[in-house]
Parts: sequence; C-alpha cells; structure tokens
Amino acid sequence: MKSSFDIYEMVTNLIIERLEKGVIPWQMPWKVENGLPQNMIHRKVYRGLNFWLLLTVA
Repeated sequence: MKSSFDIYEMVTNLIIERLEKGVIPWQMPWKVENGLPQNMIHRKVYRGLNFWLLLTVA
C-alpha cells in the first residue's frame, strides 16, 4: 500500500528541479577555510550552543 505522501519522491523531484535550473544543491556556494561555522563579517568561529546549532543545520 502506497501512501499519498512520499518523502523520497518529493526530495527527488526537488533535486531534479534545481538541477534543471543549473543549481547543484549539494555543493557549498562559499569557501570555508577550516570547515567550522564562523561569523561572515568578523570571521570569528562560533562557540558554545551557537556552534552546535549551526552544525546541525549545515
């Protein structure tokens, strides 16, 4: 029995849609020196809770 909502199909369609627009969705559009989340203006690496929160969404 197939449900009416298929998350795999939704994600696949989203990736295909972005690829057709010329966007590579899994490629980072920015350069990271050390791979750690940092403030864009001051280039200071985040610490504490902000660090862990940003790693979970990245």
